[in-house]
Amino acid sequence: MTLFSPPAAKRPRLLLLLSSGWAVRNYVRSGFLEQLDPHFEIVLGIPSGDAGFEAELTGAGRGFIHVPRVTLPPAVAHVNALLVHSDNARLGFWDQPLIDWVAILQPRWKRPYHRLRPLIARALAWRPVYEALRARERRWLAGQEWQASTVAAFDAVAPDVVMSTSPFELGELPFVSLASRRGVKTLTTLVSWDHLTHRGRWLGDYDHYMVWSPLMADDLRRHRPDIPADRITIVGSPQFDFHVRKDCHWSREAFFARVGLDPSRPLITYGSEAVEWNFPDEPEVVARLWQAIEDGRIAGRPQLLVRLHPHDLSDRFERLIPRCPGLVVSRPWRPDPSRYWWFTPQLDDLALLANTMRYSDLTINLASSLTLDAAIFDRPVINVAFTTTPEDPRASRVPYTHLGAHYKRIVERGAVRLVFTFDELIAAVDRYMRDPSSERGGRRAAVEAICGLVDGGAARRTADAVLAQAGIVPATRAPDLAAVGR
Repeated sequence: MTLFSPPAAKRPRLLLLLSSGWAVRNYVRSGFLEQLDPHFEIVLGIPSGDAGFEAELTGAGRGFIHVPRVTLPPAVAHVNALLVHSDNARLGFWDQPLIDWVAILQPRWKRPYHRLRPLIARALAWRPVYEALRARERRWLAGQEWQASTVAAFDAVAPDVVMSTSPFELGELPFVSLASRRGVKTLTTLVSWDHLTHRGRWLGDYDHYMVWSPLMADDLRRHRPDIPADRITIVGSPQFDFHVRKDCHWSREAFFARVGLDPSRPLITYGSEAVEWNFPDEPEVVARLWQAIEDGRIAGRPQLLVRLHPHDLSDRFERLIPRCPGLVVSRPWRPDPSRYWWFTPQLDDLALLANTMRYSDLTINLASSLTLDAAIFDRPVINVAFTTTPEDPRASRVPYTHLGAHYKRIVERGAVRLVFTFDELIAAVDRYMRDPSSERGGRRAAVEAICGLVDGGAARRTADAVLAQAGIVPATRAPDLAAVGR
């Protein structure tokens, strides 16, 4: 369905594809669109079904089209899954504990296949076979006939530039493919720090790539050595702009009033996993931590807040409150179970995260991107590497979660403290409450290497890169930040 009418005045037209809520955060709430408005007629590609967001866009005078749901044909999907494993084997991103854990969680009749698939993938990593399969994948993509409604929507927009906010989002692939066939400039960004070390090589191809840091640029070229350096611009990530924006900075009193806690007391924030099966006994760890505070085993009588992952649909932590009086559970926004990946956070929601990290004296999580948010504010981070239910197969990965290729980079830089027993957790919490400066250098190193430049200007630099690639401003306005963070 096309919900876009061409304007009377002709300006270059940018089709900006937003398939996930993370892209709404990065490119709708960040000021990115406003940077481009004087130069482009912008059309947004969004999933259908969110009447409230569509009304917001209409009220702001923004055109939009619907991005369809796309699934790969079974044969292509199976080959792609094997090639993802092959990429991880070839590039040193292999995560055996994750593979074993996924196999354990399958029905018994599926487990042999899941255990065999990585072995097949390792065999397929042999270069001649790997390149042959990739060539077959490219031929499939080049010959794919997309839905008539998708082609009609693309033709109605007639974009001069197509920007994908994630090359791994299948819903964006048809528009990128159509653009490439018709000679339209294609750009993409990397929305997450773990995609290149976890999800393998993306299916499409793009004229230009915008990444967070030199480290992410290196990962990109490890996957695709054929991409020259001048097709990659290092811009940072707009998701961290909110941490330093003045309009997102609340006073201590305002933040503590918002979450219902006492501004005169220290604060420990626990960041939850997205789904229960990642860490089934996580609420029990929180309950024991609360009890240790009540028993005076931790200095300073801190308060305890649980910051839920945006995708945590459960009430498992709210159920702790009768047992743990004074525990506060902070939900980023109310999730919609029917639209797991789609959400439209408001600026106030994003400021809540920034101020939670700003006023936390210490943060604890399993192995979360919240670690980076905390490190930006130089807040100590403890990672839980133990389970209270070792007999539960779902918990079998907990002690090894930190070995994943992306998270290991945080651990290796000394940015976090791993704890392997509950007693170690309490000792580490007490230590940080007395001296929060420990691991400060490691936190700084992790932020510089992984996040790139965090100065509130990533959305602006991304917009400058888009303008440069569209030929609207000289390329020199899209700065080469390769020296930053090296």
